[in-house]
Amino acid sequence: MIPPFPNPLFLAIVCLPLLALLFRPFGRHNPMGFRKTIAGFCLLDMILVAGTWFLDRPDSLCVSCRVFSQDELLLSLSLLGSMLPFLLIDGEDDHRGPRPGLSLGMLSFALFGLNLSVPSVPAAGGVLLSGGLWLSALLLSRIFPGAYSGSFFLRLALAFGLLGLLSGVEGAGLLGADAREIIAVAAVLLLLPAPFPRKTERVSSPAFLRMDQAFFVCIPPLVGFHILKATGSGTLASPSPALAAACLAFGFLGLLYGKTALFTEDLACGLATAGTGFALAGLLTRTLDGTKGALCLLLLIPLTTALSGLSLSLLVSRLRVRTFAALAGKGARFGSLRLSFFLGAFQGMSLPLVGGFLAEWAILKALSEISFFLAIAAIAGIFFTFVLVLNRTQSLFMGGVSSGLSSSDEKIAEEITLPEKWSLGMGFALLLLFDLVLSFMGGSGA
Repeated sequence: MIPPFPNPLFLAIVCLPLLALLFRPFGRHNPMGFRKTIAGFCLLDMILVAGTWFLDRPDSLCVSCRVFSQDELLLSLSLLGSMLPFLLIDGEDDHRGPRPGLSLGMLSFALFGLNLSVPSVPAAGGVLLSGGLWLSALLLSRIFPGAYSGSFFLRLALAFGLLGLLSGVEGAGLLGADAREIIAVAAVLLLLPAPFPRKTERVSSPAFLRMDQAFFVCIPPLVGFHILKATGSGTLASPSPALAAACLAFGFLGLLYGKTALFTEDLACGLATAGTGFALAGLLTRTLDGTKGALCLLLLIPLTTALSGLSLSLLVSRLRVRTFAALAGKGARFGSLRLSFFLGAFQGMSLPLVGGFLAEWAILKALSEISFFLAIAAIAGIFFTFVLVLNRTQSLFMGGVSSGLSSSDEKIAEEITLPEKWSLGMGFALLLLFDLVLSFMGGSGA
């Protein structure tokens, strides 16, 4: 159960990005000040996390000096994945007002709900989160008219209603644990970025695509972490194999979405959905291994999504095309983007020697205990994910096809700017730090 009174320092760190609004007053723009605020927030949080991890070591001189609990330590790292796209916002993306600042304010408001609950109504934080996402979609649709389909707002509203219902029945003590679990899982699945359509593809602005990634690709797994942890890890007397199978099926639909997607950013949506579905299936085993592995994986997915998604976003902005067909082989010249995409995507698959492997192995073990067929399906999903990522990596970043740019433009395109170095480098550092913390903490964030 999430503590009734959240750590004030943790909540202060979550809300720190709101200071970015001070650097983007109406009628003026200061992109460097905005970026410095976000970068400073990320660095401060990483220092606090590293310091907490060091102080928690058995040989530490001050074990009692730790700043965060184990949950907050891992959660704070995962939150940073949603901030990285804002490091790439510049004056061209925001020439008529404080758009990124307001959007980031909405993101900070949504994240505030992650640790805001009371024991009698633990889903209250999820209501804030889903409401914040709905307001974020409304804000982005005003900034970029026609960006989202009407069905997407309906999905968000339905998820908000389900979480509100969940809060009500928890507070009144109505419904059984099984019914509450079904409501919680349905709400999380409605918030996932795939396989249901979300964007209308009428807007292809880099600023919109990056902010959309921050809100609706990185945040849904964190909603799943909060809701499914708060609404009763271990409250079911028996596992839910049918519901776990449904979540695995949803994950396979995400893989299919990524496989058939025309646009590069949709690959990150499909992979995030597949990973979240796999994690939900593990949590629904109602075993200690499954719960711990699932909660850790839900925290890892936003970080991997941010790094791989940003790599694709930077490739698209350089060559000014978004489809896989048009980009085939043209990314071979961008070695740094290929490396960052490779690290993010394959880390998300939790290969051996990375921290997420412990979580993935725990989920597979839990699934095998309740159903041999579910375990086989999960292993097949991991294999298909590996093939999909390898295929897309080969398609985009190998082959050396001409980019269509002149030699001078190609040299300019190959240069990585300072904000891009910050975002990619920080994404890699966050994943490495997450690996270290998760590994030395025994593979559990639960």
